[in-house]
Formats: sequence, structure tokens, C-alpha cells
Amino acid sequence: MDNVKRQIVEAHKREEDYREVARLFGVKMSTAYSIVRRHQEDCLIVRPRGGHRFHKMDDDMKTALVQIVEEHATFTLAQINTELHRRLPMKPRVSLSTVATALDGQLIHIKQLEDAPVERNSPATKEARRVHAQWLMAHGIHENFVYVDECGFNLFTRRTRGRVARGVEDKGQFVKLLVPEGNILT
Repeated sequence: MDNVKRQIVEAHKREEDYREVARLFGVKMSTAYSIVRRHQEDCLIVRPRGGHRFHKMDDDMKTALVQIVEEHATFTLAQINTELHRRLPMKPRVSLSTVATALDGQLIHIKQLEDAPVERNSPATKEARRVHAQWLMAHGIHENFVYVDECGFNLFTRRTRGRVARGVEDKGQFVKLLVPEGNILT
């Protein structure tokens, strides 16, 4: 039997089909496999662990994800996934956790959103504030003013968080609703 074991092991070392040798000598396949495995463990043959992992999310999909987030910062993961499939219909569908992992890998995280009027600190707005402040100091002290806000729109119906790349300031890029400020000194 030792001669048969040695021939099976030698066939395996030569990268030949050791199962064929086992068949010639009438040894069961499971026994031949055990002989080869035991030899590998005894000789401490280093076998590579793992292998190539299949990734559904390729570079094209990651690029599309970043573009979607740049265009629609307030999208949920489900909305991002739907848009990704709409843009790349030939690519495989991925789960929400795969989308979240890919966004993390692209250094995109969730940030608190805030309302920032588009014209908050433009040169024209600063000049209008200066003119209003001068008028208020000259004439407005003697008059009574009532500021009325009749917007009639619930400002709390939007998402309060959006996605942005790490290290990037939002600087009002997430504003979806422009709110008129009126004549308020800020």
C-alpha cells in the first residue's frame, strides 16, 4: 500500500491526474484525495489562501455613483441604486449595502444640510444690505416696521442630510429650496 501512496503523491507532485493513478490501483477517490491532502499537510506545502473575489461593482459603476451623488446629493440609497440601474442597464443589479460600501470606498459620506440662499453673500446682496442699513439709520429710526412672513410652505418637508465627498465644504451646493429673506440685516 505504501508503494501505491507514493505513486499517487508523485503523480500529484508532477501535476498529473493522481485520480487516474488511484483508478489503476483500485483506490477509492476519497482515499486518494486524503492521501494527497495528508501529504500536503505533512510537507507543509503552502497553498494560496482565498483567491480572486468577484466584484459586481466595477469602475464604471463607481464613476456613475459619484456623478449621481454630485447631481443629487439628497438621494437615498434606494434612489441612487435605481438611478444607477437606469444609467447602466447592462450592468448587474447590486444591493443597497453594496452601494453604501462603494460610496464609502469613494470617500462619500452623509452630511447635515442647511438652507443657504443662493444670493446670501453675493456682491449685489452686500451692497443692498449696506444701502438698507444706511437708509435705516437715517430714516428708519423714526418709523415702525412690521415684517410679515406669509410663505405658506412647510420648510420641514425636505431631507436634512445629503451625500458629499469627504473634505469638501457644502457651501450651499445642496440648496433645493430658495427662501426669500426679506429686508433683514444679517
